[in-house]
Amino acid sequence: MIFYIREYVRMHTQFVDLTRGEVLNRYYYSKQVRERVCHLYFDENYTQAQIAEAFGHRPCERTVHAIIQSYVANGDVLPLRGQTGTRKPCKFDEIAAQTLVELVQADDQALLSDLATAMTNLLGTLWSGPDISRALSELGYVRKKVLTRAFEARESAQLAYRELV
Repeated sequence: MIFYIREYVRMHTQFVDLTRGEVLNRYYYSKQVRERVCHLYFDENYTQAQIAEAFGHRPCERTVHAIIQSYVANGDVLPLRGQTGTRKPCKFDEIAAQTLVELVQADDQALLSDLATAMTNLLGTLWSGPDISRALSELGYVRKKVLTRAFEARESAQLAYRELV
C-alpha cells in the first residue's frame, strides 16, 4: 500500500519543462493527491503523520495538516496559497517571436513585465519577465537599463543651466 502511494505522488508532482525537455521537481500537489490525502484521513482513519510517511514526506506533515484544514473549512480540496494549477509552458516559436518583435517595435521602452502581460494576453500562455528576457536575447535584442525619460529631463535641465550662465 505504501509503495503504491509513493508512486502515485511521484506521478503527480513532477512537471516536464517542454522548452528544455527536463523534469522539474516542483512540489505542487495535484487535486488527485489532495483528494487522496483527505480520503486516507477521513475514510481510512490514518493520522497526519502516517499520511506524510506513506507519501514519503511529500507532502510533509504540515502540508497534510493544511490540506485537511482547507478541506474542513471549505468542503473542497482547494490548492494551497499561490498554487493555481499547472502552468502552460510558453512556447517560443515563430508566432511568439513575431508577436514579441511587433510589441518591441511598437514600444521599445516597455518594461519586461508589460511585455510579459501583453504576450500572455495575446498568446494565451503564461509569460514571465525572465521568459521575455530569454526570448529577447535569442532574437538578438540588447536590453540596457537606461531611463530615457530621466536622461532627457536631466539633459534639458543642463541645457537650461548653460543658457543662464
